[in-house]
Amino acid sequence: MAIFTHRTSNIEYEYQQGPKQETVVLFHPHPLYEGTMMNKVITTSCMAAKQLGYGFLRFNLTGVGQSSGHFGFGLYESEQAIAIMAGLIHEPIKYLVGFSFGCNVIQYVWRSQQNKIPGLWIGASINQGFSTDAELELVKAMIHGKEDKLCLYGDALEFSKEKNIPLYGIDEADHFFNGQQIALREKVKEVLI
Repeated sequence: MAIFTHRTSNIEYEYQQGPKQETVVLFHPHPLYEGTMMNKVITTSCMAAKQLGYGFLRFNLTGVGQSSGHFGFGLYESEQAIAIMAGLIHEPIKYLVGFSFGCNVIQYVWRSQQNKIPGLWIGASINQGFSTDAELELVKAMIHGKEDKLCLYGDALEFSKEKNIPLYGIDEADHFFNGQQIALREKVKEVLI
C-alpha cells in the first residue's frame, strides 16, 4: 500500500500496472459501514482485471485506513478519486468499477469529468437515487447477487429493464457474494473484456 497526497489529505491506495496498458479503477462500499479497498468484492474484481492483463487502482475513501478526511456523501470522495486518477494513471482507464456505495461515487466522478469512462456496477443501491439518463448510459453492465437482502435484486432487475442496462444475476449470492467469488470474478472478466 502507498499514500497519495492531494491538497491537505492523504489517500491510501494500491496501484498495479498491467501488460495491456489500460487500468480499471475500483470504488469500495460505504465507508461508514466498514467498506474498504480490501473488501472481498473489490479484491475479486482486482483479480479479474489482473487476469485479463489490465492494471488496477483501488483506494480507501475518506476516513478509511490511512486515508484522511470525513465522509462526504460521495461528492468529496469523487474529488479524491479524480485527483488520484489524474495523479497516478498515465494510460487509458478501461472501466470504473463500483461496488454498492462505490457506484454512487462513480456518478459524481462522471459529473466532474470531460472524458466519460464506462462503468460496471456491482450490487448497486438502486434506491439511492441515480441521476441523469446521460450518466446512466455510461453504465455498461450491472452484476447483482440474486439473494441480496441489502440492495434487493428485484429492484436492480426493474431498474435494469427500465434503463436498458444489462444485468447479470448471480445465483445464491448475497450482497457481499459470500461463497460466490469465483462466479463473480468470471462475470467481471466477461464484462471487462
